Amino acid sequence: MSRFNFRALEFVGASANERPGYPNFPEYTLDVVSSELPCGTSWLASALLECDCPIWNPWNVDMSLEWKHLGGTAYEYFYPGNPWSRVLPGLVTGRTFSFRTAVVPRFSHTTPGHWQLAGRLVIFVRDPRDALYSAWRRSQKLQPDIAPFLDWLQHIDATWGVPRSAAYLLHLATWKHYAESSHTPYLVIRFEDVKANARAEFRRLQDFLPNALNALPEPQIERALSMSTFAAVKTVEDQMLADGTFDRRVNNAGVPFEYRTHFDAAMHAAMGGGGRAIYEWLRYAQPVPEQGPREPLQPLLRWVGEDRMPITMLAVSAAVAMYQNG
Repeated sequence: MSRFNFRALEFVGASANERPGYPNFPEYTLDVVSSELPCGTSWLASALLECDCPIWNPWNVDMSLEWKHLGGTAYEYFYPGNPWSRVLPGLVTGRTFSFRTAVVPRFSHTTPGHWQLAGRLVIFVRDPRDALYSAWRRSQKLQPDIAPFLDWLQHIDATWGVPRSAAYLLHLATWKHYAESSHTPYLVIRFEDVKANARAEFRRLQDFLPNALNALPEPQIERALSMSTFAAVKTVEDQMLADGTFDRRVNNAGVPFEYRTHFDAAMHAAMGGGGRAIYEWLRYAQPVPEQGPREPLQPLLRWVGEDRMPITMLAVSAAVAMYQNG
């Protein structure tokens, strides 16, 4: 429970998030996609916010009631209790921003076909083994009676209709297919590389967005990256726990390649061994070969229908084949 009466999260529909919907920001210029599993994408959202880039409706959460337009590209944020600051430490009530218009990112957990993508694409990823293990540990904090990891991996993913062990790989495979077949300029940012050298990864983003961020003074970038570390998030969350804003911790200090020291043979086997082309694409170590043939995947994909763009069905079909044959 919280001492603040926070509103329940409300989500904007796919069609409503085609454009930002805020004065003087007619369109998104960059899509940043990631899975719903813990991948560290909030690092990039925080860093861009501290570089004066607007973060409108992140991950499809409607934040329209939290922003006051001051004129031009100036906005004031207002939400007492600052619930978003445990994800974006600098997003606190009363803070004003003079936003840039050159980089207007749309952060989402979507797959290709939900809307017309912006001109450039960032795919933020984490080693599937670590992403799943981290998601299970986070769920433990919220549900103490959660199933053991091996059983949890076999639960059917609500979106994909396949075991969790395969769902993230299918998500990644749809983006691999889309990025390579659409010829959209794209950049893959790995959680592990951010942990190793955040400045180098942000520099890669600057190079990917020519002229859009290159004029930023180095002290501002350094401050942005400092404000976006896990230490900064933990400081905010520690204070929230101390003053009763929230009653439990949800953030973990993600460890790159944690599976190397935590996975046993049974856990490797439970991952299924599929999607080897995806691991290669992302420069991750190949999964341990499994014993015996894989069962065919038949994803239900409750969000796929005739009203979706053709790319959705093409990407899904390619993803299943990539997982099955990889």
